[in-house]
Amino acid sequence: MPNGCVAPARASVKVLELLRPYVKIKTDKNNVCEGELITISVADIGNTGPNAIKQWYVNDIAVAYNTDFIATDTLHKTARVRLVVTPTAACVGAFAGRRRFGFESGTLRIAKRSIASRTW
Repeated sequence: MPNGCVAPARASVKVLELLRPYVKIKTDKNNVCEGELITISVADIGNTGPNAIKQWYVNDIAVAYNTDFIATDTLHKTARVRLVVTPTAACVGAFAGRRRFGFESGTLRIAKRSIASRTW
């Protein structure tokens, strides 16, 4: 460069899209009564990265780890089932850089007599 000037340095910047993780759970039956076998599984999950960590809870007690479903016949009236997922993706919404925090599905509540099958 003339006059002893140095050429400007160049850098490239890649902007990554901020991902919003999500998870929904579903049941395998339209109706279930207390004590009946029911399978609750992941209906849809996304933007969590490979090998996202899954933790199932029934009434706030951890019951299954890193599986896509649970099957049980021990649910009683007013039971609450939820799935907490800890993402492994690099750019995950408000969780980026804080992977110890997860997000969760809606809560499935077992009614006194039966529940309808749907996605939460």
